[in-house]
Amino acid sequence: MIIDASRGEIQLDDLFNAIEHDKDQVAQALDLYGDYLKIKNDNITDGKKKIELLEEILKLECIAKTIVNHNHENERSRINLKWTVLTECGIWYRKLGFYEKAIGYFEKANAINNRVSTIYYEMGMCYLELANIYQVKICFEKTIEISHEHVHWKCLEQIIYFYYILGNFSKCLEYIRIGYDRVATYQSIYDFGQLCLVLLEKKQPSMKMLIEKMFKNEIEYIIHDENLSTKIEELEVNIAKFKEKLLKKKNSIIERKSIDERGIIENFQDLGQFLMKKIRESNTDNLKLCKLIDVNNFLPKEIVTVEVSAPEPEPMEQEPVVSEEPPPVVSNQRKKRSQLPLNLDDYEKRRSARSITRMMSDENNVNTVDKLRRLLSNDNDGSDEEEDETVISPDNLDDEFTPTILSDLPKETYPSLSIEYKPFIQFMEQKVQNGYQYHYLDLINEYVNELTKHSSTLWSIEMRMIFTKLFDCLLDHIQYPTTNIDTNHLRACICYVENALGSAKSDLSEDSIERFSCFARLKIKYKFLGYCFGRLQFYLYLFKNSSIQQNQFEIDELFYRILWISSLYYFLSDVQDDALACIYQLQHILPDDQTIILPNLFNHTTISKTTIETLYLRLKNNNTTASNSSASQELTYILSRIAVAEEKDELVLLIKKLEKKIKLFYANLSTQGHLQQKSLIKCYETLISVLNENQHLNEKENRHVRLIFDQIFIQVIDMIIKMLDDDSQWRDISLKMIEKLTLNLMDSIMKQDLSGEDIWPFKSTNPWILLYRVTMKRDSKKNEQFIISYVRTIHEVFGKYENCLIENGTLLEYFLLELIQTEHPDIRKILFSKQSIDYKSSENFDETNEQKSKLSKVLDEIEQCIYCLYGLVLRKSKMKYLNDHNCRSLELTLEKASIVFYALRPKQLPGYEGRTCTITNETESLFQRFESMIEWNDEREHRRKLLISYVSDATSINSQGKQSEELSHLSDKPFKTNNALFEKDLYYLFADYHLKMGSKDASTNDSSNKKAQEYYIKDLCMNTKRFDSWAGLTVIEFAKIEELITADDFDPRIFNVHMSASCYFRQAVSVDSNNLTLWMEYAEITYILQSYCSKYKDKAIEYVPDRSFLLNICKEAYEKANLCTDNDENKEDWTYLYMMAKIEEKLHRSKLFNALKKYASALDLLHENKAVYPRKLGHHTSTSSSKGTLLGCHAVEMFYRIHASTLKYLNRHNKETVDFTIEKLNELHEFLIEMQTKPFATSYYEKSPIPNDAHATQLISTQYFPHKLDLITDPWLILYHKCIWLCIEGLYICIARYNRHYRGLYRLAHFFHTNEYYRDDRLSLEFLLGGNVLELKNYPKIIGLYQERSKHNLFNGIWRIQPLDADRTGSFNASMYKSTRLFIDLLLRFDEHLSILIEVLRQLLAKPDLDKKYLLEIERKMLCQHTMKNFVRTIKKKIVNKTRDDIEREGLQILSSIDETDPTNISLPILFETSIKLYNLMKNYSEFYQNSRLDELVELTFQRYRPILKFSNHLPENPKAENLSVIYTQKKPRPKKRPITTVEQPIVNKRPCPEPPAVSSSPPQPQPPQPPPPPTTTTQDFLGLASFLNNESMSLNE
Repeated sequence: MIIDASRGEIQLDDLFNAIEHDKDQVAQALDLYGDYLKIKNDNITDGKKKIELLEEILKLECIAKTIVNHNHENERSRINLKWTVLTECGIWYRKLGFYEKAIGYFEKANAINNRVSTIYYEMGMCYLELANIYQVKICFEKTIEISHEHVHWKCLEQIIYFYYILGNFSKCLEYIRIGYDRVATYQSIYDFGQLCLVLLEKKQPSMKMLIEKMFKNEIEYIIHDENLSTKIEELEVNIAKFKEKLLKKKNSIIERKSIDERGIIENFQDLGQFLMKKIRESNTDNLKLCKLIDVNNFLPKEIVTVEVSAPEPEPMEQEPVVSEEPPPVVSNQRKKRSQLPLNLDDYEKRRSARSITRMMSDENNVNTVDKLRRLLSNDNDGSDEEEDETVISPDNLDDEFTPTILSDLPKETYPSLSIEYKPFIQFMEQKVQNGYQYHYLDLINEYVNELTKHSSTLWSIEMRMIFTKLFDCLLDHIQYPTTNIDTNHLRACICYVENALGSAKSDLSEDSIERFSCFARLKIKYKFLGYCFGRLQFYLYLFKNSSIQQNQFEIDELFYRILWISSLYYFLSDVQDDALACIYQLQHILPDDQTIILPNLFNHTTISKTTIETLYLRLKNNNTTASNSSASQELTYILSRIAVAEEKDELVLLIKKLEKKIKLFYANLSTQGHLQQKSLIKCYETLISVLNENQHLNEKENRHVRLIFDQIFIQVIDMIIKMLDDDSQWRDISLKMIEKLTLNLMDSIMKQDLSGEDIWPFKSTNPWILLYRVTMKRDSKKNEQFIISYVRTIHEVFGKYENCLIENGTLLEYFLLELIQTEHPDIRKILFSKQSIDYKSSENFDETNEQKSKLSKVLDEIEQCIYCLYGLVLRKSKMKYLNDHNCRSLELTLEKASIVFYALRPKQLPGYEGRTCTITNETESLFQRFESMIEWNDEREHRRKLLISYVSDATSINSQGKQSEELSHLSDKPFKTNNALFEKDLYYLFADYHLKMGSKDASTNDSSNKKAQEYYIKDLCMNTKRFDSWAGLTVIEFAKIEELITADDFDPRIFNVHMSASCYFRQAVSVDSNNLTLWMEYAEITYILQSYCSKYKDKAIEYVPDRSFLLNICKEAYEKANLCTDNDENKEDWTYLYMMAKIEEKLHRSKLFNALKKYASALDLLHENKAVYPRKLGHHTSTSSSKGTLLGCHAVEMFYRIHASTLKYLNRHNKETVDFTIEKLNELHEFLIEMQTKPFATSYYEKSPIPNDAHATQLISTQYFPHKLDLITDPWLILYHKCIWLCIEGLYICIARYNRHYRGLYRLAHFFHTNEYYRDDRLSLEFLLGGNVLELKNYPKIIGLYQERSKHNLFNGIWRIQPLDADRTGSFNASMYKSTRLFIDLLLRFDEHLSILIEVLRQLLAKPDLDKKYLLEIERKMLCQHTMKNFVRTIKKKIVNKTRDDIEREGLQILSSIDETDPTNISLPILFETSIKLYNLMKNYSEFYQNSRLDELVELTFQRYRPILKFSNHLPENPKAENLSVIYTQKKPRPKKRPITTVEQPIVNKRPCPEPPAVSSSPPQPQPPQPPPPPTTTTQDFLGLASFLNNESMSLNE
């Protein structure tokens, strides 16, 4: 089946065709290769024909697209074919003389398989023809390396020739040794090796000892005869031919590639930077330095002059290189490493570090130090390795008065370096035109030779580094002759040594430790320093023995410089005698009038008779001092020998000597404060250098020596840490040096071989602590993330080897304290000085999300450390994230428990005000374990009992002033304890936890408060002056008061509780009288207590005879709170004015105006605080995040208070009141007019379409009281009524803005129900039940207070408005009681609302749930009793007052309301039906049913309505109420029946019997009122009504 190609799918036919095509091409390739083999076997000399066949094979698609895939069988065969063809092509191109094409094919073959030695040999032969010496060397060496057992003997012969020609005779011997070891079976190679050994011994007598050592057995069989001489001559001829071929230069111009990415090279320094870049790139590919180059590409570009209006000076064609560093180029992007001219030493260090063979089996350990390096450099702009090594170098470490750059020296004395760049390039171009070919190595060599010609001028720091790197490259890749020395090479060696000595201070006055450390650093930084100095000494050797040499040497400037440099070098290497010998020789040969300048040295830059004499005296004195060395000088000598020791045995002996002297060294340092840092760092650096240069110390057989060396390190590090503890001043460069050295030490520790052993090699944790200390010393602002990352990295390293608790957990405990220190900066002072630190508790401490995130990360690491140390799990939910390092936990002592405690202790102790626990349940359980470890002794118990007795004494008396004298002196007594320090805060945290734990269960809350009180008292035994503990006890008592206030009945214990609270409160304010919150809470609870006394006036008078006593206390507390300054940013001045106004209103009821002014001032403050007045407020506004809107809600309260208080005052007073004069009334009127101009009122009308003549008061007056004011002529009354309507207007604005303002609705309803002038019960009821008064034109529709009641909640929609009320506990229940009672009284006045009243009574009788308890239990029962009593009285009164005519009219109304379609549905009279419903409802509540006489009411109502009631003629003369309730109670409609089945029989409705049914002994179950069901009887059943209607002769009197 073929898949449809129209849908973009591959057709199987095409796939099969492709496979067949591929097979055909493979067959074709094999055929062509067969033809090639046939031509090759026929010995046809036409190589072009063979190449054509091979290239034709390579052009085939199946061969060209073949990639390396050894996993596929078919691919392997093609790959092998392709590799073979490429190799054959290369060989034939080489034979035809196309060497570059041959190299190309060989490189392609190597890309497929690079482990074939023949290819490298063929490539070497091609390069030999092209005279590329460096590539010849690489290819031949690679050939020998790959060949293993079967060495390519021809290649081996040629590589021996190669090194003989270059003068590297030691390499010659190495390859001769390879020949003997691997191909000794070939006699010809054996003979060739013997000839080479004879030739080397003849030409280089100095090699004789080495030859005898390496070829002891072979040289015994050499036969010295005439044939040997002939063979030696033939060998020399062959070497000469190879040399001619190797060093020949072709005249043909070879096509060269242009320089890529060379950038802009305009001067000599730019060229040096470019060459360094090429050297860095060649680290991964050495072939790059052997590429041919075109010198013309390095010529500076010609500057094109553009004519402009103003002439500009032409720039110079060549820019001289000056000593000052060029200004940095401003760039927004960070330069790449390859473009930076500096940092070459660091780059080489990184490269060499990467090449070091790691000795640990797990690579994760190797990466640990790298992680730390990255971590330490995260906060810097760049890594330490990318900084300038010269400016911030170890060489400049301790010289505080030395200039940082050489350019600070006088320019007239030391001329700056200036090299013409263009002539330099043109000179090389002329050589190219003469047939010379330049590789990059040739260009580097020319550059170095040109630079060394200017050694008498001052080089810049950058030029020093350029020269060092270029010369290092030459020494790496070029083998210089060992038998003689070229002048250019000698000058380069001199410059190299001068640069090394000139890169650091080398003053003779410095101490020996610094000197030797400097020398050790130089050997690392300048890796060919020893080689170059050796070449200088070789020159001096040749000069000394010039009489027996063919070449004669002359004394010149070069000779003087070498002697001067040698003396300084010997001095640094502690060879004092040789240094003196050089100076002594220089004294005798330097002419008196000659002066030589060496500007590139740091010191001793002038060679003259005077400077030679000075240096001689210093060296001589130094040598004398060294001979009389003390213990520290002996240590210095040991360090110096360690720094240069090369033999392992010598190093071991020196290390053992050093261990004995190191302690005396520190004792000597303690007497020389100014030398401590410098000498100790130098000693540390020397030891690290020795460790890095002697990697064999990490080997297993040298473990005992390394242990000794480690102990020395431990002692030195301990010294440094002690010096860091002294808080002495440290230079950043010194700290940086310690940081780098410690990282190197860690790297060495991690490299130690741990195979087969489970022990940690380094028996101290101080290096990790030292690194952290130094880093924090350098930058004390390191954030928590650095500490977390550092601790996690270190912990992972030690945890991996199950060695977390090394040194008994010292490391983890140290870093655990560092982590805790992020929260508690004084933790070490607390733990180690045995002093408690007073932390101020946080009253409004609120952490941001970022802070919480950081603390969470710190806690994770703290948790891991504690888990490893003590086996404690702080958070069970995080247990799965903890790593088990299989360490045995330490014993948890009180001291260790203190560390854990402060790890979990909040940064600031919580204040008593909050409602959130600061410790979790798990933390509380852990603290309980800590508490069990503390011994509660007799002294603590005595204090606890003293506190309890003080409280009991204070609450047993009815006064506000007594205080125990013993308690006042309790804090003065010293408290001695041997327990842990954390108990100072432990009990307080327990108390705070139990206080704020919270629960909906009252019993649980009581238990928590008792525990909190117990722990607060324990804490006060330890901290008598802790404010929050006294305040916490006060709050607990406040909670008891609030609980007693909400009780159902009066409880006299509330006064004792208040006395106890006052006792604690006085102690709290004696500690801190400036706490706003506590003063406010005390004032509020006292205000609530006086309201409680007002409510239970008759019962409370025995305990508080005068309520003004509590009001004055409350007033004083508010005044004190207003003076507090601890929380000014959250202080609300309007609250103070509001509460003072309420107190003033209660204390002086006749002086209302003072309270009104305070209310008005509070309203003004709210407006000044930018209160927002939205047109309509909702219940959600109380939780709004807008501060302005919340202030607007409080403004509603202020406005309501002003008008409600005034309206109550006007309702209580009239014209006959003595003090209520027209002047006061006029003042009150003006005040109310002013209130209407407040922004709160005006903003409402500005945002609404209400006209000025249609405000609420005008509409209500016109609708309900028309022309009432027109009849009043008395001025006092006119003003009085105006004030009333202004108050009504203000209250209506409040309920219009917030239509759930239940107190505003109640106040208006109460006024219109009680006022003598405006009493209107129906209007009053409309405010509670809804009506026209709440639906005025242009006003929003307002919902009545009880308009939205539901079937199960009379107070629906009211409870949620409580947060807007400024009153506290108790006011809401009292308000609901008053408004509900008013609502009941109004419903009783209207017959049409009796059914609503029945529903209200039903809901009041049902006991509400705890969360829906709107009324106190006693108030609910009082309302039920009041409702039932007045309900019965009202119905009975109405029944009695009914006349026969009233009953007849009511019967006619019932008859007229009968539905014609259903004449059987006849309703009952309202009063009779209400009495039946009331009876059915109340008989289920025996508490209210007894003595209610409801049965009499039902029977009376029946007798009055009997003539018009159904079934009345069939009932006895005096039926009982219970029977009447059964007969006349409306039945619930029956639910629909299921479909009738054959099993179930339908129930047939029988005709009811006209006789009254039997009354059961038990009262029927109460049923809620339901709509009347459709009657099931006929019209004959209504005999009472029928007889009344049909009997025309019956008189109404009957």
